[in-house]
Amino acid sequence: MRAMRLVAAAIGCALTLSLGGCGYQQSASVFRAHDDPALRAHTVGTGQATQQDPTVGQLWNAFQTSLVSAKTMHITGTLHVDKRLAKVDMSGACDNSNGRSSITMDDENLEVTAVGGTYYIKANTAYWKAAGLPSNVIVTLGSRYLSTTDPTMGQFTVGSFVASLKTTEAISDGMGVIAEKTTLTGRPVYLFSVRTGEGRMTIWVTDTAYTLLKIRMESTDGTDELSFSEWNVPVNYTAPPPAQIVKI
Repeated sequence: MRAMRLVAAAIGCALTLSLGGCGYQQSASVFRAHDDPALRAHTVGTGQATQQDPTVGQLWNAFQTSLVSAKTMHITGTLHVDKRLAKVDMSGACDNSNGRSSITMDDENLEVTAVGGTYYIKANTAYWKAAGLPSNVIVTLGSRYLSTTDPTMGQFTVGSFVASLKTTEAISDGMGVIAEKTTLTGRPVYLFSVRTGEGRMTIWVTDTAYTLLKIRMESTDGTDELSFSEWNVPVNYTAPPPAQIVKI
């Protein structure tokens, strides 16, 4: 039992230290970036590029509305975690009721499956070693899943990420807004980018429902890029077999 409590503490610590440094837990205002002229054909304020195009403010509001209405989503890409490049893959419900997420940094991998308020956690040996677990505990865990209802495990989910993108902050001319109607992998999209007090975030949305397709966030640690797909596609992740679960 003491070993399992140690595992629980290590997971909590590792998630706090590692994922706490990810951009998705922060608001857009934390990102420090340079203005990349290659991103745009022209710069606008809160006005329209043409009469047919929405204003930047309307784009921003529609984007925020689409986040509120989202039920499920698939997010993939890269994030810098404590200045290390991490690959992330998150799929699931925006209310955190069901989903699966994985993060890989170098040779370390962590996977979290959420099913009805219970989190099933599996990591490889490299991750557990980096988290500080003793070798005998790592051997005991093997490839099994740790089961917990600790709500802090919900920080690495689609719902947590989507929630971090929601804001009531309005777009203003002073934010150095960049707007462009362009294409992304051949699909018509609107690109808009805003500078806050500490950085810049660039967003690509569809040209019809204004749903999120891609985000690029620049900081002194590096450039993070995430792609968003499978909006509102049903998900149905299940718990691992009982023989593969260790409860904590």
